[in-house]
Amino acid sequence: MRSWTSYFLMFSLYLDLLLGSNGDVVRVPPLNVNQKDLLKLLELGDDIKFDVPALYVFGDSTVDSGNNNFLSSTSKANYPPFGVDFADGKPTGRFSNGRIEADFIAQVAGLPFPPPCLGLSKEEQNTLRTGVNYGSSSCGILPDTGKLFGTCLTFDMQTGLFETTVKNLQPLFDSPKTMVDYLSKSLFFISIGNADISTGYDFLDNTTKQQTPFPKFAQAISQKFSDNIKALQIQETVVALRVKMGLDLASVIYFHAITEMITFTSILFMAVKLLISY
Repeated sequence: MRSWTSYFLMFSLYLDLLLGSNGDVVRVPPLNVNQKDLLKLLELGDDIKFDVPALYVFGDSTVDSGNNNFLSSTSKANYPPFGVDFADGKPTGRFSNGRIEADFIAQVAGLPFPPPCLGLSKEEQNTLRTGVNYGSSSCGILPDTGKLFGTCLTFDMQTGLFETTVKNLQPLFDSPKTMVDYLSKSLFFISIGNADISTGYDFLDNTTKQQTPFPKFAQAISQKFSDNIKALQIQETVVALRVKMGLDLASVIYFHAITEMITFTSILFMAVKLLISY
């Protein structure tokens, strides 16, 4: 019998096809769809029970739900047509016309959309137990990625903010054991790595590229990714591998990204395989 985590992995792959397609291949669920109807629509079965108390999201523009609105960055989605199909039709900071993958996952789990961490009030920082979104557009796995656009929440910063969240929530639990149980049942969704290639490696000068061939650069990314995941000490993780970026027309024209992304993806798969056995 599959665990609920495996269903989320299947669901993540489904969303990649849904959100990355160029045509109306599948019907996008309405914004107010309930959990039971959404499971039925995705053909996952209506007898699946998810015991997921919270969803914590980490990543780049693929999951940014508004954090960059609070940062000094040129990489923002706070203007039309972003958000045209979301709730009241106004931009929220999501790099999408509507929902992002993290939103769909939250709906499947029966949770509210995880709010951007930088938009939380002091009270929410100390009481919100259903999850938080730390995603930040233009950021990457490597600390220097994203500087081209100004300030962003690096992967290191995002994991640090999560550690702060854990400390803030500790008083809400009766004992360390109950909090550990809460975290062990929570889902962690990570979608990151595009910017390390598109605005990271491809913007290095030729001398640096010669000193750091792409396979070596990709290995550094996968090692850093692995280190960050282990530092989080999390159990239930869904990792979205962004292979589509290398097939994007702009990436092909400007960044010659196809070969690089194939190399990077194969190495990242190795990193994820190591994490599974960790």
